[in-house]
Amino acid sequence: MKRISIKNNKGFTLLELMIVVTIVAVISVSALPIFVDKIIRDQVKEGLTLAESVKEVVYTYTNAHAQTFPIDNTEAGFPGLKGEFVASVEIVDGAIISTFGNNANLIIKDKHLTLTPTTTTGTYISWKCTFDGDVKFAPYICK
Repeated sequence: MKRISIKNNKGFTLLELMIVVTIVAVISVSALPIFVDKIIRDQVKEGLTLAESVKEVVYTYTNAHAQTFPIDNTEAGFPGLKGEFVASVEIVDGAIISTFGNNANLIIKDKHLTLTPTTTTGTYISWKCTFDGDVKFAPYICK
């Protein structure tokens, strides 16, 4: 009787699969910090966006009250704001302060992004942005 040998070389060896898995793991681990930093910067950007939306409230109050800034939310007639990553947006002595909390990353939780009015010329108000967290997460205008 004649033996028929069928060699079936379809598929990958275990070693080849282990090499591919290792390469994918190394790429994933090296990309993770970049991805996390991007997420945190986006969360800080929400704080800036909410704070900038309150500029109009301060501007309106300042023009109606002889170029003086509101002391707090109540005086400005502002109920306050919250966001997905921002626990509160408040007015304190004319400055607009976004406090991070809620679902914010722990790195920025309880940090503040502040828009401070610096000068008023007629009806124009200049704003200075500061962020008390790591500068790498601060929006460009706050650096």
